[in-house]
Amino acid sequence: MLLMLIPYLSSFNTNALYGQSFYDSIRVLSSNFVWIFYFILHRYKLKESTILKAFLIFSLAIVAIQIIQQFTYPNAFFGVASEDSLIETGRTEVAEQRNGLWRFRMGNNAYFTCICLFAMLMWARKKMSNTLIFLIALMFVSVYLTLTRQVIGACLLAVFFSFFLGKKNGGMGKVLIFGAVLIGLLYSYSDVLFGSLAEQTGEDLNDSNIRILSATYFWTESVSSPLVFLLGHGLPAGNGSFAQLTEQLQKIMGFFTVDVGFVGMIYNYGIIYVFLCYRILWKLFFSYKEGVPTYIRLFVIFAGVMSIMIFPMTRDTYYIVWCALMYIADLHINKTQKVVLGQNHKPISHVNV
Repeated sequence: MLLMLIPYLSSFNTNALYGQSFYDSIRVLSSNFVWIFYFILHRYKLKESTILKAFLIFSLAIVAIQIIQQFTYPNAFFGVASEDSLIETGRTEVAEQRNGLWRFRMGNNAYFTCICLFAMLMWARKKMSNTLIFLIALMFVSVYLTLTRQVIGACLLAVFFSFFLGKKNGGMGKVLIFGAVLIGLLYSYSDVLFGSLAEQTGEDLNDSNIRILSATYFWTESVSSPLVFLLGHGLPAGNGSFAQLTEQLQKIMGFFTVDVGFVGMIYNYGIIYVFLCYRILWKLFFSYKEGVPTYIRLFVIFAGVMSIMIFPMTRDTYYIVWCALMYIADLHINKTQKVVLGQNHKPISHVNV
């Protein structure tokens, strides 16, 4: 409820600093009501399997489009730039090319895909099948075809941790061997898989990096006053001065809050909102680690690592994903607590002395 309501407090700063009406602020902030989905899930008591099947359908559709459009380009309809965007940026291609492949901006940075991938990796521990191997391979392909360095890197890091989280000591030897083999393969084919991506990373690490300049600007503006730091600037709406400033920052400077992770979210919604988001990640990974499924804890690693540049709770699609994951976590936490309570309230005749 706090995640849903706190962003609206930023409208006071938006009004005081830029004269934007409260009506416009409330309208542009309305996507935060998507958090209600969490309570709807509890009301209708959906099964975990139903949610995961829905995520898998989305993931399969995404990877199908990613693969098909590689061959049909320039006849591509999903994840491509609009005509207006091409005119503004002076580009001629509706998609970027990285590592010899076309990059389509879709799939919400593998949010649906990685949940399915991590869940299937956990299922593979118990029982392996050809279908499961094929689906895991598809999910890896989809993550790679995002052609986004932080997404790929965060996913691989989470996969590495999957060898250890929720694993008993008995199988640790096999896990380490498999991990070493995987790292060896990635290292052996790094030039083929990540050659141009790594090269681009080297080019980006300089003083003129647009993300560094963007983060510096948004951070400086965020700490300009205590109230702005706590509650943020809000979101622009209409044609007021805030909307005009944001348009100038985006079109002329190339500064986007969504490109600078938690710094951008502090600028928008303030440090209180960002703290709450990280608090939820902490609870899912540490506080309730005995009850939360391992694949959700892996997703927390994935999202947490990316939060430097891609904040985990910054758009309505992400809200839906987190609502579903927190609901699933609730199901497992409640089940774990019932087991513990049952063990603590055994009749005296059944207690081992």
